Amino acid sequence: MALEHLIRRILVSVDTAPSARDRTGWAASLADAFGAELTGVAAARPLIPSYSPLGDELLAYQPQIIEEARRRVEAAVGIARTNFEAANAPRAAWKSSLETDAVPFLLHQAGAADAIVLGRNGTGDACDAFIGVDPGDVILQLGRPLLVVPPSATRFSAARVAIAWKSSRESRRAVADALPFLARADEVFVCAVGGDEAGPEAAAVVAYLSAHGLGAKAVAEPRHGRADSDAVFEIAERVDATLLVAGAYGRSRFKEWVFGGVTRDILDHTPIPCLLSH
Repeated sequence: MALEHLIRRILVSVDTAPSARDRTGWAASLADAFGAELTGVAAARPLIPSYSPLGDELLAYQPQIIEEARRRVEAAVGIARTNFEAANAPRAAWKSSLETDAVPFLLHQAGAADAIVLGRNGTGDACDAFIGVDPGDVILQLGRPLLVVPPSATRFSAARVAIAWKSSRESRRAVADALPFLARADEVFVCAVGGDEAGPEAAAVVAYLSAHGLGAKAVAEPRHGRADSDAVFEIAERVDATLLVAGAYGRSRFKEWVFGGVTRDILDHTPIPCLLSH
Protein backbone atom coordinates (compact mmCIF):
# COMPACT_ATOMS: atom_id res chain seq x y z
CA MET A 1 0.00 0.00 0.00
CA ALA A 2 1.34 3.43 -0.95
CA LEU A 3 2.12 5.70 1.98
CA GLU A 4 -0.36 8.35 0.86
CA HIS A 5 -3.16 5.80 1.11
CA LEU A 6 -2.65 5.69 4.87
CA ILE A 7 -4.44 9.06 5.18
CA ARG A 8 -8.03 8.58 4.07
CA ARG A 9 -10.07 10.30 6.80
CA ILE A 10 -9.20 13.55 8.55
CA LEU A 11 -11.01 15.11 11.49
CA VAL A 12 -10.89 18.83 12.30
CA SER A 13 -12.20 20.29 15.55
CA VAL A 14 -14.09 23.50 14.83
CA ASP A 15 -15.10 26.24 17.25
CA THR A 16 -16.16 29.89 17.30
CA ALA A 17 -12.68 31.46 17.27
CA PRO A 18 -11.83 33.78 14.36
CA SER A 19 -8.92 31.48 13.43
CA ALA A 20 -11.27 28.50 13.03
CA ARG A 21 -11.82 29.36 9.35
CA ASP A 22 -8.08 29.39 8.68
CA ARG A 23 -7.75 26.05 10.49
CA THR A 24 -10.55 24.42 8.50
CA GLY A 25 -9.11 25.85 5.28
CA TRP A 26 -5.75 24.28 6.17
CA ALA A 27 -7.45 20.97 6.99
CA ALA A 28 -9.36 21.10 3.69
CA SER A 29 -6.13 21.59 1.74
CA LEU A 30 -4.61 18.67 3.68
CA ALA A 31 -7.57 16.48 2.76
CA ASP A 32 -7.30 17.57 -0.87
CA ALA A 33 -3.59 16.70 -0.96
CA PHE A 34 -4.31 13.14 0.16
CA GLY A 35 -7.66 12.72 -1.57
CA ALA A 36 -9.16 12.20 1.89
CA GLU A 37 -12.55 12.87 3.41
CA LEU A 38 -12.71 15.77 5.89
CA THR A 39 -15.08 15.69 8.83
CA GLY A 40 -15.72 18.77 10.95
CA VAL A 41 -16.73 18.18 14.57
CA ALA A 42 -18.10 20.40 17.30
CA ALA A 43 -19.94 19.63 20.51
CA ALA A 44 -21.10 21.26 23.71
CA ARG A 45 -23.85 20.83 26.25
CA PRO A 46 -25.84 23.45 28.15
CA LEU A 47 -24.14 24.61 31.33
CA ILE A 48 -26.93 24.72 33.88
CA PRO A 49 -26.11 25.81 37.45
CA SER A 50 -27.03 23.28 40.10
CA TYR A 51 -26.80 25.73 43.01
CA SER A 52 -27.75 29.33 43.62
CA PRO A 53 -27.81 31.60 46.70
CA LEU A 54 -31.42 32.20 45.77
CA GLY A 55 -32.24 28.65 46.85
CA ASP A 56 -35.82 27.73 46.05
CA GLU A 57 -36.32 31.03 44.25
CA LEU A 58 -34.11 29.67 41.48
CA LEU A 59 -36.75 27.09 40.62
CA ALA A 60 -39.02 29.80 39.27
CA TYR A 61 -36.35 30.78 36.76
CA GLN A 62 -35.14 27.28 35.90
CA PRO A 63 -36.99 26.96 32.56
CA GLN A 64 -35.61 30.30 31.37
CA ILE A 65 -32.08 29.38 32.51
CA ILE A 66 -32.23 26.04 30.70
CA GLU A 67 -33.59 27.61 27.54
CA GLU A 68 -30.95 30.35 27.51
CA ALA A 69 -28.16 27.80 28.06
CA ARG A 70 -29.47 25.69 25.20
CA ARG A 71 -29.73 28.70 22.89
CA ARG A 72 -26.12 29.61 23.65
CA VAL A 73 -24.92 26.11 22.83
CA GLU A 74 -26.96 25.96 19.62
CA ALA A 75 -25.58 29.34 18.54
CA ALA A 76 -21.96 28.30 19.22
CA VAL A 77 -22.28 25.01 17.33
CA GLY A 78 -24.00 26.87 14.50
CA ILE A 79 -21.08 29.31 14.21
CA ALA A 80 -18.66 26.39 14.23
CA ARG A 81 -20.55 24.72 11.38
CA THR A 82 -20.50 27.95 9.37
CA ASN A 83 -16.73 28.19 9.92
CA PHE A 84 -16.33 24.62 8.67
CA GLU A 85 -18.53 25.02 5.61
CA ALA A 86 -16.58 28.13 4.58
CA ALA A 87 -13.68 25.82 3.66
CA ASN A 88 -15.72 24.25 0.83
CA ALA A 89 -13.98 20.89 1.15
CA PRO A 90 -15.04 18.67 -1.80
CA ARG A 91 -15.49 15.55 0.36
CA ALA A 92 -16.86 16.90 3.61
CA ALA A 93 -19.04 15.69 6.47
CA TRP A 94 -20.26 17.40 9.63
CA LYS A 95 -20.85 15.84 13.03
CA SER A 96 -22.01 17.67 16.14
CA SER A 97 -23.75 17.21 19.45
CA LEU A 98 -25.67 19.52 21.76
CA GLU A 99 -25.62 16.98 24.60
CA THR A 100 -21.92 16.08 24.96
CA ASP A 101 -18.81 17.94 26.09
CA ALA A 102 -16.37 18.82 23.31
CA VAL A 103 -13.44 16.59 24.36
CA PRO A 104 -15.34 13.29 24.83
CA PHE A 105 -17.16 13.86 21.54
CA LEU A 106 -13.90 14.48 19.67
CA LEU A 107 -12.27 11.39 21.19
CA HIS A 108 -15.24 9.25 20.20
CA GLN A 109 -15.10 10.48 16.60
CA ALA A 110 -11.31 10.10 16.43
CA GLY A 111 -11.65 6.33 16.19
CA ALA A 112 -12.84 6.75 12.59
CA ALA A 113 -10.03 9.10 11.52
CA ASP A 114 -6.40 8.74 10.42
CA ALA A 115 -5.34 12.20 11.64
CA ILE A 116 -6.83 14.95 13.81
CA VAL A 117 -6.45 18.71 13.27
CA LEU A 118 -6.69 21.17 16.18
CA GLY A 119 -5.79 24.82 16.71
CA ARG A 120 -2.67 25.89 18.60
CA ASN A 121 -2.82 27.04 22.22
CA GLY A 122 -1.88 30.46 23.53
CA THR A 123 -3.18 32.47 20.62
CA GLY A 124 -5.35 35.02 22.42
CA ASP A 125 -7.92 33.97 19.82
CA ALA A 126 -11.05 33.92 21.94
CA CYS A 127 -13.81 31.38 21.45
CA ASP A 128 -16.58 30.03 23.65
CA ALA A 129 -14.62 27.95 26.17
CA PHE A 130 -17.19 25.17 26.33
CA ILE A 131 -16.83 24.36 22.62
CA GLY A 132 -13.06 24.73 22.15
CA VAL A 133 -10.69 21.77 22.48
CA ASP A 134 -7.24 22.17 24.04
CA PRO A 135 -4.72 19.91 22.23
CA GLY A 136 -3.06 19.16 25.57
CA ASP A 137 -6.33 17.69 26.84
CA VAL A 138 -6.54 15.06 24.10
CA ILE A 139 -3.06 14.16 22.83
CA LEU A 140 -2.49 11.48 25.48
CA GLN A 141 -5.83 9.83 24.67
CA LEU A 142 -6.09 10.13 20.89
CA GLY A 143 -4.03 7.20 19.64
CA ARG A 144 -3.84 9.10 16.34
CA PRO A 145 -1.44 11.69 14.88
CA LEU A 146 -2.43 15.18 16.00
CA LEU A 147 -1.80 18.13 13.70
CA VAL A 148 -1.62 21.40 15.63
CA VAL A 149 -2.18 24.43 13.43
CA PRO A 150 -1.26 28.01 14.39
CA PRO A 151 -3.54 30.93 13.42
CA SER A 152 -3.09 32.30 9.90
CA ALA A 153 -1.92 28.92 8.51
CA THR A 154 -4.37 28.40 5.65
CA ARG A 155 -2.81 25.87 3.27
CA PHE A 156 -1.15 22.55 4.01
CA SER A 157 2.40 22.04 2.77
CA ALA A 158 4.91 19.32 3.54
CA ALA A 159 7.51 20.64 1.11
CA ARG A 160 10.14 20.91 3.86
CA VAL A 161 9.68 18.89 7.03
CA ALA A 162 11.72 19.28 10.21
CA ILE A 163 11.74 16.34 12.63
CA ALA A 164 12.43 17.26 16.27
CA TRP A 165 14.32 14.09 17.16
CA LYS A 166 14.96 12.71 20.61
CA SER A 167 15.69 9.05 21.33
CA SER A 168 12.32 8.25 22.90
CA ARG A 169 9.27 6.12 22.29
CA GLU A 170 7.24 9.21 21.44
CA SER A 171 9.70 10.45 18.80
CA ARG A 172 9.87 7.03 17.18
CA ARG A 173 6.07 6.90 17.07
CA ALA A 174 5.93 10.38 15.55
CA VAL A 175 8.37 9.52 12.75
CA ALA A 176 6.39 6.38 11.88
CA ASP A 177 3.09 8.32 11.91
CA ALA A 178 4.62 11.04 9.74
CA LEU A 179 5.76 8.69 6.92
CA PRO A 180 2.82 9.60 4.62
CA PHE A 181 3.74 13.28 5.05
CA LEU A 182 7.48 12.71 4.66
CA ALA A 183 6.81 10.85 1.40
CA ARG A 184 5.40 14.10 -0.03
CA ALA A 185 8.32 16.27 1.12
CA ASP A 186 10.96 17.79 -1.11
CA GLU A 187 13.34 17.99 1.85
CA VAL A 188 13.38 16.36 5.29
CA PHE A 189 15.63 17.52 8.13
CA VAL A 190 16.24 15.36 11.21
CA CYS A 191 17.00 17.87 13.97
CA ALA A 192 18.74 16.57 17.10
CA VAL A 193 19.67 18.96 19.90
CA GLY A 194 22.12 17.96 22.61
CA GLY A 195 25.61 16.67 23.23
CA ASP A 196 27.89 14.32 21.34
CA GLU A 197 25.13 11.73 20.93
CA ALA A 198 22.98 14.07 18.81
CA GLY A 199 24.88 13.46 15.57
CA PRO A 200 24.77 9.64 15.57
CA GLU A 201 21.11 9.66 16.65
CA ALA A 202 20.12 11.96 13.79
CA ALA A 203 22.15 9.86 11.34
CA ALA A 204 20.33 6.70 12.48
CA VAL A 205 16.96 8.28 11.70
CA VAL A 206 18.24 9.35 8.28
CA ALA A 207 19.22 5.72 7.64
CA TYR A 208 15.76 4.52 8.74
CA LEU A 209 14.05 6.93 6.34
CA SER A 210 16.43 5.90 3.57
CA ALA A 211 15.28 2.30 4.04
CA HIS A 212 11.79 3.57 3.21
CA GLY A 213 13.04 5.30 0.09
CA LEU A 214 12.93 8.74 1.68
CA GLY A 215 15.83 11.16 1.54
CA ALA A 216 16.71 13.20 4.63
CA LYS A 217 19.50 15.32 6.07
CA ALA A 218 20.79 15.23 9.64
CA VAL A 219 21.02 18.51 11.56
CA ALA A 220 22.69 18.11 14.96
CA GLU A 221 23.29 21.14 17.17
CA PRO A 222 24.46 21.82 20.73
CA ARG A 223 22.05 23.61 23.04
CA HIS A 224 24.24 26.65 23.73
CA GLY A 225 22.08 27.43 26.76
CA ARG A 226 18.85 27.36 24.75
CA ALA A 227 15.75 25.38 25.57
CA ASP A 228 15.39 22.39 23.23
CA SER A 229 12.18 23.84 21.82
CA ASP A 230 13.87 27.17 21.01
CA ALA A 231 16.68 25.33 19.24
CA VAL A 232 14.18 23.29 17.20
CA PHE A 233 12.17 26.40 16.27
CA GLU A 234 15.37 28.16 15.19
CA ILE A 235 16.42 25.21 13.01
CA ALA A 236 12.93 24.98 11.50
CA GLU A 237 13.06 28.68 10.63
CA ARG A 238 16.55 28.36 9.16
CA VAL A 239 15.57 25.53 6.80
CA ASP A 240 12.23 27.24 6.03
CA ALA A 241 10.26 24.22 7.24
CA THR A 242 6.54 24.07 6.48
CA LEU A 243 5.78 21.19 8.88
CA LEU A 244 7.30 20.14 12.20
CA VAL A 245 7.17 16.54 13.49
CA ALA A 246 7.66 15.73 17.18
CA GLY A 247 6.87 13.23 19.89
CA ALA A 248 4.51 14.45 22.60
CA TYR A 249 4.97 14.24 26.37
CA GLY A 250 8.05 12.11 26.89
CA ARG A 251 7.52 12.80 30.61
CA SER A 252 4.25 13.34 32.45
CA ARG A 253 2.04 16.22 31.44
CA PHE A 254 2.07 17.40 35.08
CA LYS A 255 5.87 17.70 35.07
CA GLU A 256 5.77 19.65 31.82
CA TRP A 257 3.12 21.95 33.28
CA VAL A 258 5.27 22.60 36.36
CA PHE A 259 8.75 22.63 34.84
CA GLY A 260 8.11 23.36 31.19
CA GLY A 261 9.03 21.16 28.26
CA VAL A 262 9.15 20.78 24.50
CA THR A 263 5.56 19.59 24.12
CA ARG A 264 4.17 22.46 26.14
CA ASP A 265 6.23 24.97 24.16
CA ILE A 266 5.06 23.49 20.85
CA LEU A 267 1.41 23.57 21.89
CA ASP A 268 1.73 27.20 22.96
CA HIS A 269 4.20 28.64 20.47
CA THR A 270 4.80 26.53 17.36
CA PRO A 271 5.11 28.99 14.46
CA ILE A 272 4.28 26.33 11.83
CA PRO A 273 1.88 23.38 11.74
CA CYS A 274 3.16 20.47 13.79
CA LEU A 275 2.44 16.74 13.76
CA LEU A 276 2.52 15.34 17.29
CA SER A 277 2.27 11.70 18.37
CA HIS A 278 2.26 10.00 21.74
